[in-house]
Amino acid sequence: MIKAARQSGRHVRRSKLLWTPSLLREGAAFEKRSGHFDPVAEAWQLCSHIVANRRLMYAETKSRAGHHFPNSCIFSSLSSHVARRSFSTSEEIATLPAEMTSENVAEATCAHPSEGTIGESLAKKKGALSSSASPWDVEEDGHTAAEYAWPPLQAQASLVSYRGSDFNEIVEKVMGILSGRSWGPSVVDDLNRLDTYLNSYHVVSILKSTSSASAALGFFSWLQQKQGFKHNAFTYSKMFEILGVAKDAQTIRSLLQDMLKEKIELIPNVFNVVARAYANVGMHKDAVTAFESMEQYGCTPDSRAYNGIIDILVKAGYQEQADSMYNKMLDRGFFPNLYVCNLLIDSYWRVQRPVDALAVYESMKEKGEVPNMNTYNFLVKALAKSGKSEELCLVIDDMEEKGWKPNLTTYNTLVEVLVQANEIDTAIKLLDHMVDSCVKPSNFTYAYLISGLGKAGRMNEAQQLFKGLKELGGSPDDYVYNALIVNLSKAGKANAALEVMQEMRSAGLKPSKGSYFALVNAYKALDKPDLVRQVYKVMQTDECAPHIVAFHDLIEKYSADKNVEKACQVFEDMRRSSLADAGTYNLMLKMYGRMQDLKRCRQIFDEMRKGGVEPSVVSYSTMIQVLGKSGQVKDAFHLFKEMKKKGCKPDPIAYGTMLKAMVNAGQVEKALPIFEEGKRTHKDLVMYSIMIDGFGRARKFEKALKLLKEMKARGIKPDVVIFNSLIASLFKADEVEEALDLFNNMSQYGCEPNRRTKDIVSSSMQKGPKKKRK
Repeated sequence: MIKAARQSGRHVRRSKLLWTPSLLREGAAFEKRSGHFDPVAEAWQLCSHIVANRRLMYAETKSRAGHHFPNSCIFSSLSSHVARRSFSTSEEIATLPAEMTSENVAEATCAHPSEGTIGESLAKKKGALSSSASPWDVEEDGHTAAEYAWPPLQAQASLVSYRGSDFNEIVEKVMGILSGRSWGPSVVDDLNRLDTYLNSYHVVSILKSTSSASAALGFFSWLQQKQGFKHNAFTYSKMFEILGVAKDAQTIRSLLQDMLKEKIELIPNVFNVVARAYANVGMHKDAVTAFESMEQYGCTPDSRAYNGIIDILVKAGYQEQADSMYNKMLDRGFFPNLYVCNLLIDSYWRVQRPVDALAVYESMKEKGEVPNMNTYNFLVKALAKSGKSEELCLVIDDMEEKGWKPNLTTYNTLVEVLVQANEIDTAIKLLDHMVDSCVKPSNFTYAYLISGLGKAGRMNEAQQLFKGLKELGGSPDDYVYNALIVNLSKAGKANAALEVMQEMRSAGLKPSKGSYFALVNAYKALDKPDLVRQVYKVMQTDECAPHIVAFHDLIEKYSADKNVEKACQVFEDMRRSSLADAGTYNLMLKMYGRMQDLKRCRQIFDEMRKGGVEPSVVSYSTMIQVLGKSGQVKDAFHLFKEMKKKGCKPDPIAYGTMLKAMVNAGQVEKALPIFEEGKRTHKDLVMYSIMIDGFGRARKFEKALKLLKEMKARGIKPDVVIFNSLIASLFKADEVEEALDLFNNMSQYGCEPNRRTKDIVSSSMQKGPKKKRK
């Protein structure tokens, strides 16, 4: 029957009509007698035969508990098609819900009058990786394989009260109760009062129409408690699918345990749906566990099951586990469908395994799985990016022999690889080949070629290519403009890059941050901070504000150039834009600190606190340093105490700054408590250096040498600066013997004299000892 329909150009599966087993048997017998098949005429004859045996057919239909329609549905379905007298239409029969249709029903689906079944008859859909096809074989009407693909199952319906109601009316009645309401006692009461016949197909349709996962779960649980109704793999699959979309992992696990406890006939597809649900929640290990438990419950994984789990693992980035499943699949005698083959090839080039990608391709040819354009494009990318030029040429030749012509994706992949390999001339020739082959280059093509020419230092050619694109009527997009701006900027052609940027903005496109910063770096290289500042302003108007560090760099540049006015302008711009933070104020403090402008430093520090910006340890250290150099040691000490009171813990630099201010003011003894406090938390060379120098200058050599020995005991290696300072102080105090002894013992501290050390000793010895004052 199917064969005859195909020969006549009318596929029965397009009709979407659900044939009963009796109808199929009668049709086969008639086809054998007549030698031809007219679907509509034959259907009418068979329906007449059904009428003659109405009692028998009614009993058979009723016993199937919802797997087949009453006879009246067959008549109503045929009457809507009699005028066309063809079953080749793809329109859905109004009286038949999508969940009740199937492409074919095997003749052996009626093993026993009490067992209504749906035969497995889903045709494999061959599609590209990016198409609607998937390892779950989505059908034309949008229903997933979870709703169609299962072997004969015993139907157990909920017979609340049998009425010969239309399928859609039943579904609408239930949905009228569930829609727009939260699950609760009132909903349960309304459902209990419902005087309607429900079967598994009704349930799946209702679950599918329910927008709320909680309402779907409530309805599902209500049915579990309903006498005479038992869920099957069909209804469980739909519920798992809903929970997966809702990302309810806990309920998925609980429902899975309930299903396994019930004695229902399980099928591989229900485990596939569970695995997909776990994957949607991100629990990929649980997805694999669910898949692997299939055989434990009497289900043998089929090709579809392996396709599904490989799809889950690859998309989750579990390449090794996906490889393991792929090998198990081959060992079982199955081979992936086209979607999964493409998925594997694509994943292999991403993990830089071109040999494995090629192996899948060769296996496809051996198994008769016909590659499509996406297969070749993924394979070209895998081989091209790994530099396997010989294999690449063979694949392209094979592709063209099979009638597949390189498309835009193929050419762009090759152009990208050639540019990365610095083979820009070959990439340019490939552009000519594209045009000759009537493949219009995309903006992506031009963007890569412009980048390649810029990388090769051939910016004039890049500009000509850009000009040619516009002359041919092309509209450069942001990729092309950004590529040109970046490469012009890198080539030092900042003004030309600025012109292109202005053209880009006039075209209604916004430059990327990469383009802006490339231009900024170009102007920095030309030492033009004013233009850098102008670019920053444009970025802010384009809602592409630069990072605060960019403004800090500009302040530092003006500060280094001693252009205080421009630095202050940037600072004020940042304050008005609410961008100024503690780091911004610190830069201004440092600038005025280097100028020893204590008054302005105080103003900045006060503005910082009034503006709600909490001073950092750097802020305090900078102010203490400025105060110390200005001789305001008392104020510096008060600020140091304030810092600790505010909860800002001094770091070694803060301690060193405070110690330096006090030592320089001749207050080395007063500085000692601060030093003792600091060394408890920090092992810092600079702090010891400042104190040893202070004690040396105060001629308190005993304390200085004690600190030197303490450093050695704590594992802090003194540097030559400490020895030079202390040796010089000893010579100045006419402590020549101690000075020479320290000089000779430097190596014991792990330090060797430098030229400055030797000069101090040499010059001091030449001068000889000073006369001691009375």
